[in-house]
Amino acid sequence: MPKFIFRIPTYYQQIQKRNFAQALALLPNYQWTSTSKRRWMCARLGIYTPLLEAEWQGGSVRSGVAYVQALSAYGKLEECEKVINRLIKRPNISRYLPELIRELAKYNLPLAIKLIHTLPTTKFTIYHRALQSAYLLQGTTKKNHLEKFFDCQKYMAHKDLVSNSIEYPDLLLLESNWQANTHTDKLYYLNNYQSHFDLPNYEVIDDNAAFNSLNLQVENTIYTAPLSMNKEKQFKVSILTTMYNASQYIRSTLESFLNQSWHNIEVILIDDASTDDSLNIAQEVAIKDTRIKIIHQENNTGTFLAKNNGLKHASGEFIICHDSDDWAHPLKIEQQVMPLFLDQTLMATTSDWIKIDNRGNYFARAAFPYKQKNPASLMFRRHTLKYMLQDDFLWQPVRTGADSELFERFKLVFGNQSIRHISKPLTLGAHRSDSLMNAKHTGTQSTDSRIQRLQYWEKWRLEHIEMLRRAHY
Repeated sequence: MPKFIFRIPTYYQQIQKRNFAQALALLPNYQWTSTSKRRWMCARLGIYTPLLEAEWQGGSVRSGVAYVQALSAYGKLEECEKVINRLIKRPNISRYLPELIRELAKYNLPLAIKLIHTLPTTKFTIYHRALQSAYLLQGTTKKNHLEKFFDCQKYMAHKDLVSNSIEYPDLLLLESNWQANTHTDKLYYLNNYQSHFDLPNYEVIDDNAAFNSLNLQVENTIYTAPLSMNKEKQFKVSILTTMYNASQYIRSTLESFLNQSWHNIEVILIDDASTDDSLNIAQEVAIKDTRIKIIHQENNTGTFLAKNNGLKHASGEFIICHDSDDWAHPLKIEQQVMPLFLDQTLMATTSDWIKIDNRGNYFARAAFPYKQKNPASLMFRRHTLKYMLQDDFLWQPVRTGADSELFERFKLVFGNQSIRHISKPLTLGAHRSDSLMNAKHTGTQSTDSRIQRLQYWEKWRLEHIEMLRRAHY
């Protein structure tokens, strides 16, 4: 990690800049819960263990709100509700309710919905109505669709969706979940949504197949970006994709790479000891295009060790990852690489995604909004590796969560201003029950696996704070 040569901002300056990790790094750990502001910063960073240990003795509301977030994240629901019942009796709780609802929605959606009913009228926004409707629509089937339809009308009228969709485009996806039953209807809402981000329209590949990420493509042929076709073959982008039993998705995923407007790419596909037909399918696609390189691992190591292995084979000036069950929009690589080409002070870019299930319904872990930052979308310059590698690893050798750690480490090393976020849905993610985020043993719905993820999150947060301290002293 490069040494800082500028004067380290003071504790209060770091707080003003919302650099909470840097602020806590200037304090001994035992002081992190000594004020309500510090407890709140811990909650914002996902450092929940000190909050659980300190508990809440009925002091400031902000301390109580931070404690509730920690209880909710760790699945301590009974205690969480008890503390909330005490907090909502406080006269100044309304100031913190919107934030608390957003945070609770990540881990305890029913409680977040319940808390919405305590909001004063002045704090009740279109987001809260959308969240209530999105929550009701989760688990919609053909049998209960009509019942869900009328339930949603309690919170959201059609005119509300239309009048607010310019400011909140995700309302169009909510209305699709609510109103659309045919491919034509679903395309109408999706393409209206795309237009908000200046992205081309989609079309359905097969009218008789499900409306999902496998059955969508852009309407018209995408141009080839001239910069990606220069004679010197500069500006190559290496796309790292790990694959384990992805036979249903891998053909669509690989073809989405080959159809990119940015032609100068190489796809490093690491087969993590798949036991299905994934490897054969990938080889069929690779025969048609030499830009795909396949690495087969005899033993399953997990996606992040596999990515580290693939990184050794990457030759691009820019590097990005992509999941094997997700579809890359044809403009994704171009729209993430161009800011790096135009601004040499930028070290990386990221982008958003939306997740869609096999029935054409959109999904988000916190119910709404649907567009979220894609944790695997970090595109970075090759030369940053000399500052980022740890024991020859870029991604920490764990089963889940290393993408988030890498992104935060990038911000620590190069600064927030060195990463530009492209706020467009450049990836269509497949929402499926057996994915890493949703599977029984690794997903966020299981309390045990969620706690393991949280413990890893806190572990690397503490490591980052120690990195900051070493750089300071």
